[in-house]
Amino acid sequence: MDKIVTELEKTLGTNRVRVNEPMSAHTTFKIGGPTEYYIEVSNIDDIVVAVKIAKKLGIPFFIFGGGSNVIVSDRGIAGLVIKNNCRRFELASVTGKVKDKKIDVDKALVLAESGVIMNQLVRFTIEQGLGGLEYQLGLPGTVGGGVYMNSNFPKKGVYVGDCLYKARLLTKEGEVKDVDNPYFHFAYDKSILQETGEILLSAIFKLEKADKKLLWEA
Repeated sequence: MDKIVTELEKTLGTNRVRVNEPMSAHTTFKIGGPTEYYIEVSNIDDIVVAVKIAKKLGIPFFIFGGGSNVIVSDRGIAGLVIKNNCRRFELASVTGKVKDKKIDVDKALVLAESGVIMNQLVRFTIEQGLGGLEYQLGLPGTVGGGVYMNSNFPKKGVYVGDCLYKARLLTKEGEVKDVDNPYFHFAYDKSILQETGEILLSAIFKLEKADKKLLWEA
């Protein structure tokens, strides 16, 4: 068996690595040649492990999210593609008052892993009556891609980075670290991740109570 496949599966589990996987099956444009090695991960720890193994073996790697706005050459991708299916999100904490034996939420922190589909996260926050991400509704990509590009709604001048509170990153050296909003140096279509090559593992968004009906109409 291929040495790289053996090494990956020894740690991450057997029958998980695919060889010469056609990337046309994983992009919204439905084009692209094969990648040498391909693996899907559904938890953050596996992303960290897969990256460390790729570094150890000296092969290039690419974290692949929702596949939106990505064009892969017919020649394919050299190295390892790590398909990020880490899609856990939840209310991390809330503040507010107890009213009629229920918590009347004033502010909330929402945790989302980087593979979460942005549109799904936005719909969840709107249904919770939490504002801040509503202008990202309809975006096809993931939280990781949204933060990486600081996705925006130009007509309102709002960015996903506006409500980012904290994030967990994987550094180029393979270390996990927590950072806050200023670290990203957000600008139009830009974040510091484009320069550092660090990988977003998860993000925490700080959202505020808002009228659900108005959020859906935004």
